[in-house]
Amino acid sequence: MNVTVEIDRDPQVEDRLIGELFAAIDEQWSPEGEIEDRPVVATAIARQDGALLGWAELLFPVEDEPNPILQWILTSREVERLRTGRALGEPGTEAEIATLSALIKAAAEHAKAEGHQAVTWADTEVDLDAKVADAIGALVHEEIGRHWSPADLAGYQAPAGLPEVNAVASTDSVAVLEADERVLAVSVDLVHADGSIVAQLTSAIIDNEALVEEVIHDEDLDPAELASAIATLVAELRSTHPDVSSLAIRELDDDLVRAAAEKAGLEISDRWQVYRLAL
Repeated sequence: MNVTVEIDRDPQVEDRLIGELFAAIDEQWSPEGEIEDRPVVATAIARQDGALLGWAELLFPVEDEPNPILQWILTSREVERLRTGRALGEPGTEAEIATLSALIKAAAEHAKAEGHQAVTWADTEVDLDAKVADAIGALVHEEIGRHWSPADLAGYQAPAGLPEVNAVASTDSVAVLEADERVLAVSVDLVHADGSIVAQLTSAIIDNEALVEEVIHDEDLDPAELASAIATLVAELRSTHPDVSSLAIRELDDDLVRAAAEKAGLEISDRWQVYRLAL
């Protein structure tokens, strides 16, 4: 396998790379209206016999971050996401691990040459990032989020002692990322006595798996009440969609959602972590 990695310092190189991605699925893409979140120091680009395998951008540090941050894309996974509207979610292959390791190491070497002492990146593909971090000697820097799930959705029982609440369940459809499709979603609104909605959970159902992307809630909500709403969501999924085999609730450094998930008897099924590679 003839894989090469090069460093490109053109801040606009990503436009060309994204154009190659879209060409792979016979789609047109225009950079008009795109706004760069933060300046790019350099981009590591991997190719095999000329074909684009992926790239890793090295982004300038910001005020509270002394070192550059990496953002990566692998062509195989991004093409799948563009086609289906969701991440591949499969374990990393040996080829993917090797390619991403080479990209991150090349970008890191450039950062070292620029005088930096480390690079960090947040995982986007939990299994793949963990394997790459292990392969190149990167360590977990911090944990930024989790997925909470019942250990066994079909056998779930709400813990004793949860308060009675007015949790209103409904079924609708929601859009899925950039894909031109809508999927079934089971939602639960937690309603207080004055009629105000104090929490909302919407679980999109894809391939018999339910995912709550974000729990919307009042800041002063009692976690035990939210736990009761979670239990209602599980019961509604089991009653109306018995083919659903799993439920995951995303929590991004939210103490209230974390406490509610624990009170509802859920367990951590995935973690999002920031990795740090010392140079």
